Amino acid sequence: MPDQIVENSPSHRQTAPNSVASTHAQIVGLFAVGVIASFFLPWLTLFGFKASGFDLVQKTGGMSVLFWAIPFFGLVALVASITKSNLKVAAPLAGIMPILALCYGLYDTGTDITQILDFGAYVGIGSGIAMLVFALRIK
Repeated sequence: MPDQIVENSPSHRQTAPNSVASTHAQIVGLFAVGVIASFFLPWLTLFGFKASGFDLVQKTGGMSVLFWAIPFFGLVALVASITKSNLKVAAPLAGIMPILALCYGLYDTGTDITQILDFGAYVGIGSGIAMLVFALRIK
C-alpha cells in the first residue's frame, strides 16, 4: 500500500502543472477565437450603416496593416494555444491589437469614437484585455 502512494504522488505532481498550463492554453484559445471573430463583426455604426473590421481595412488605406494584424495575431495565438507553445509571446500580441486599433481610432478621429462603437469592437477589446490578463498568468 505505501508503494502505491509513493508511485501516485510523483505522477500527480507532474500532471498538476501540465493541467494548469493546458487550462491557460484553452482559455487563451477561446479569447483568440473572440479576437478573430470580432474582426468580422460590426465595429462601428454610422447613420445606420454598420462597418466591420474587414470593412474598415478596405477603407483605411495605409493603416490597414494595423487592422489586418487583429485576425493575424489572433490566429497566431490560436495556433499557439493548440500547440501549447509560445503563448507568452502570442497572447499579448493578439490581445493588444484590438486595443491599438481603438487607440488609433480615437487619435485619428479626434472625437469620442466610443459613441459609435458596435458589438464587434466590444468583443475584440474585451477578448484582448482578457487575453492580456491571462498572458500575464502564464508561467
